[in-house]
Amino acid sequence: MRWNRLEHSVWNSFKKAEIGNRPLILAVSGGLDSMVLLNVFDRLKISNRIVVAHFHHGESFDEAAITEMIDFRNNSQKLVQKVVQDVSKRMSNWSFSSRISSQKLVSEAQMRAARTEFIDEIRDQLSQATKLESVVVTGHHQDDLLETRILKLLRGSGSDSISNFKKWNGRVYRPFLPFSKSELRDYAVEHNLLWVEDPSNGSGQYLRNWIRNTWLQSLDQRADGLRLSLARGIENLLAVENKDVNVEKIIHMLVRMDVRNESSVFTINRLKYRHASQKIRQKLIYTVIKRAQLARYDAQSKMKLNPSDAEGDGSRKKSPQFWDMTSGRIKEICKQLDKNQKDLRFNIGPMKALTSEETIVLEFYY
Repeated sequence: MRWNRLEHSVWNSFKKAEIGNRPLILAVSGGLDSMVLLNVFDRLKISNRIVVAHFHHGESFDEAAITEMIDFRNNSQKLVQKVVQDVSKRMSNWSFSSRISSQKLVSEAQMRAARTEFIDEIRDQLSQATKLESVVVTGHHQDDLLETRILKLLRGSGSDSISNFKKWNGRVYRPFLPFSKSELRDYAVEHNLLWVEDPSNGSGQYLRNWIRNTWLQSLDQRADGLRLSLARGIENLLAVENKDVNVEKIIHMLVRMDVRNESSVFTINRLKYRHASQKIRQKLIYTVIKRAQLARYDAQSKMKLNPSDAEGDGSRKKSPQFWDMTSGRIKEICKQLDKNQKDLRFNIGPMKALTSEETIVLEFYY
């Protein structure tokens, strides 16, 4: 079985993300994008434990289209379940999990919150069973990225929010972001995939649908390449904004420092650390080390010399060099902290590191 360009891209980015053997939760609605996602991961034969999660939104709030929506939601659930059952006969690491909402969900926000709650419960169950943090995998693509950024711009969101929709952030993996909707459709046709079209996608009731079906379509009709130019322009603006970001402000947000008699302890929010860029992570570790050095100097300068601290000549005992402040050493620490294990312990020089799912604790001994 030969892989095509899309499958090779997903495989390479999956390996580059260093997800390891963490469990995967494939969010599959039954639509085109998610059914392509399901098929790609089936063909890649990834050995991780895979749970295909499908959320049924229950009864429709739109009385005029209630039958059509219920049929769509029922058919989507049946399709996903049937495909996963077929895959699981060949792949014992696959399973299916679904839920039907018991409440009538009347807004996009309510639907999103209900889906998130469902996914979070699966994450918790997998974490308890495997002692590993799971990864949510979605079928978001290039067009979704542009639509989401336009929506956030229209709502007055800042650059942090607009740039938060990433291919990989340590918890959510979006392998299709380099590909357009039309490329996914071509893949689905080539592999004779089945999917269910959401009838609400054609409704002008939602702002996202208006952006997709009206505004961006008119942009395409106005001149070739305008959509691509818009996406590239937003990307360039975000790159400049991220370059000029106040790194010190981010570091203050991430770190809490506790100075003790014989050591300095820094507590870092592990989730925020994973969401930060590599540049921010390295700057964070550099600043932590620098502050540990200053704390050590202050502590030692306040200490009174006593007989146990002195050599025969009355001078203070020499301690080993506190820290080798090289970029290589900083990258070494970051590489260790980037590992996917939930609980991690390691020592480098005078530093002891201890991680949990939520925090990173770095302790520097004087």
